[in-house]
Amino acid sequence: MVSIENLKNKRITLEKIVLRRIRKSDLAACVRWLSDPEVTKFLSDSVKNVTEEQELEWFNFVDSSVNDMVFSLIAREDRTHIGNCGLHKIDWHQKTCEFGIFIGDKGYWNKNYGTFATKAIVGFVFKKLKFDKIRLQVYEYNHRAIKVYKTCGFVMEDILKKNHLYNNIYWDTYVMEYKNGDLVKLVYTQAESLYPAVQLFLPFFFSLSWAAPATCFPLTKESSGTTSHLFAYLRLL
Repeated sequence: MVSIENLKNKRITLEKIVLRRIRKSDLAACVRWLSDPEVTKFLSDSVKNVTEEQELEWFNFVDSSVNDMVFSLIAREDRTHIGNCGLHKIDWHQKTCEFGIFIGDKGYWNKNYGTFATKAIVGFVFKKLKFDKIRLQVYEYNHRAIKVYKTCGFVMEDILKKNHLYNNIYWDTYVMEYKNGDLVKLVYTQAESLYPAVQLFLPFFFSLSWAAPATCFPLTKESSGTTSHLFAYLRLL
C-alpha cells in the first residue's frame, strides 16, 4: 500500500502544469495572494487576509494531516508558482474527498491553467487513490470556475441557498461532484463525436498499465479537450 507521504510527494504533470507538494518557501506568495480582494472573493472567508503566522500554522497542519493533500500549481514554461490546489476531508474508508483550487497570480488567469490542474487531480483521485467520488463547492458568481468544472466533468449535486455573503448580497453555493467512471464515460462521449474510430480502441487503452505517448492521436484544436482527458487518465495508470 502506498504511504500518505509518498502520495503527497507525487509530482503530477499534465500539458502546461506541474503539481508538487507545497513547501514553506511557497507561503510568502500565498499570503500575498490572500490579501488581494480580487482573488479572495472566490474563496472562503476563513482564508482572507491571513498573516504569515496563520499561514505557517495552516501549512504545519496540512503537511502532517492524513486527511489533506495540498499541491503547489506550477506553470511549466517558466516554473512559476501560480497557485495551489488540494484534496481535503479525505475519507479513506468511504473513498471520497473534497477538491479546492485557486490561481493567485492573476497574470495566469484565463489561460487554462486551472483546467489542466483540475483534469490532473481528477485522474490522480480516481486512478492513484482509487476513490469513488470527488466533490467541490463554488459560489454562483464564480462563472469562470463553474465553466471549468463542467468542462472537466463535474456535475451539479446540490445548491446551498443564499449561504454566502459577498458584497452585501447573499449568494448560492453550488455543490458539484465527479463520480468514478464519469471520466471514462466523458472520454467515450467526446471521442465518439470527434473521432468515431477512436472509440474502438478505448477499451484497449483503459486496460493498459503504461502511459500512452502524446502522439497516439493527432492533436487538433477541436480534439485537445478529449485527448487531455484521455492522457490525464492514461498517464496515471
